[in-house]
Amino acid sequence: MSLGVIKMNSLKRIGFSLAAVILAPAVGAFPLTFSNTSNNGGTDVAGNFSVEVTEDGGDAKFEFFNVNNVDEASITAIYFGKEDDFDSLLSFSNLVQSFDTSDKSGVKFSEGATPNEPGGGITWDAAFASDADSPSGYNKYGIDVGESLAFYFDYLGTTVFDDVKSGFYSGDLVIALHAQSITGDNGYSDWFVTKRPPVTVPEPGTIALLGLGLIGLGISRKRK
Repeated sequence: MSLGVIKMNSLKRIGFSLAAVILAPAVGAFPLTFSNTSNNGGTDVAGNFSVEVTEDGGDAKFEFFNVNNVDEASITAIYFGKEDDFDSLLSFSNLVQSFDTSDKSGVKFSEGATPNEPGGGITWDAAFASDADSPSGYNKYGIDVGESLAFYFDYLGTTVFDDVKSGFYSGDLVIALHAQSITGDNGYSDWFVTKRPPVTVPEPGTIALLGLGLIGLGISRKRK
């Protein structure tokens, strides 16, 4: 085998390997962040809230966090949508509440929410909703700063975790929050909705290497 053929085969292998890495969908956990849709006051606490979406025990797990990046606030209602898209993929299984914080009363949520659909200018219908058992006032049963809450959903039919991930990346799946007691007990409330996660763009150097590999593959085919 000539040196030229060896080099060409190496380029082909590089091209295929890079294509597999760049073009294949990423697998694994992904985070969701929120934007404020109602802006009822001067403090936007969207930066407090996040959701970690993972696969746990064969279920899709959505764990909600409230950290004091901005100011005090309590998540008191959660809505999963959009209705038809969410209902075609997932079915509610159970929730795991956080009771392990030092000076808080813990999180107590139940299935169903009031109102039964999200507000704040959000126009889609919820497939599943849940709210705090005693939502009025900070340090009640909402998700206060330092607390968390996890929802588990069963997959329907042939659904897999990547279908859920693709749904959030496309905007077909979304989550809304209602937060109360913003800035403290006498504060106000706002509505929040998940942002579409950013798509990772390959570095220019990686794209260039992929191009070289594919060019090499094309030249090789022409020589056959």
